[in-house]
Amino acid sequence: MANEAVRVGGPSDNKQTAVMADATAVAVGSVIVHGNGIGTIHSSINETFLGIAENGKAASDGRLDICIAVEGDFLIGVDGTVTAGDIVCLGTTANKVRKLEITSFEKLKGVVGQALTTGTTTVIVRLW
Repeated sequence: MANEAVRVGGPSDNKQTAVMADATAVAVGSVIVHGNGIGTIHSSINETFLGIAENGKAASDGRLDICIAVEGDFLIGVDGTVTAGDIVCLGTTANKVRKLEITSFEKLKGVVGQALTTGTTTVIVRLW
């Protein structure tokens, strides 16, 4: 993958486990979403955000779970422009976020958190 998020601070105690398909390779910092009952790597805007991968796994390594962060501050890539204070959701590009534009309530499932900085390539986001 590319554009993985990097933890830059904030709380790090609240972590969850995501079940992944054995054949799936996951890089640290990948945005993980819900897909067909298991975790998958973010690839489109119409997904439900779960968290950010805290550890990786190799494809077909026999492991089915990874640790994901569900809160904390992360430097993450941006689609478009995000201003500090904006609520951000899953972007149109894998592992990126964008400003939440409410055009339908369906977009709310992709909310990632709130931007702490302003940027057009990367911003710091506090996960909710």
